[in-house]
Amino acid sequence: MNAKQANHVSIKSYLESIGIKPTRSYKSYSLYRSPYRADRRPSLKVSHSENLWVDYGDDNTGGTLIDLVLKIHPGLKVSEAIKEIERSSQLFFSFHQQGSSVTNSTKQETRKVKPEKGNRNI
Repeated sequence: MNAKQANHVSIKSYLESIGIKPTRSYKSYSLYRSPYRADRRPSLKVSHSENLWVDYGDDNTGGTLIDLVLKIHPGLKVSEAIKEIERSSQLFFSFHQQGSSVTNSTKQETRKVKPEKGNRNI
């Protein structure tokens, strides 16, 4: 995985894979408590369409997923942050693929069928 591929991984998915859930979710963005500093109110905004984040409680710091991983894990180099993203995205997608196959195999569709007016024997 290179930097471009790493930044295409959903920030929302990455945060979920490390156990961080949004405090509020809307159609185009989610709000979180900052994962890298003490935060009593949700100040970290993640745009779903742009896949970018901004922390309003940290002088409007923001950026890509790699930037966020470097903030969460300040000792990492960029190459190590990319490996962390790759590792967590494999866990996330592996977990969700297993879950979706179970869900798909147990789904059943029920349809109501009305008999035709002339065919009452059905």
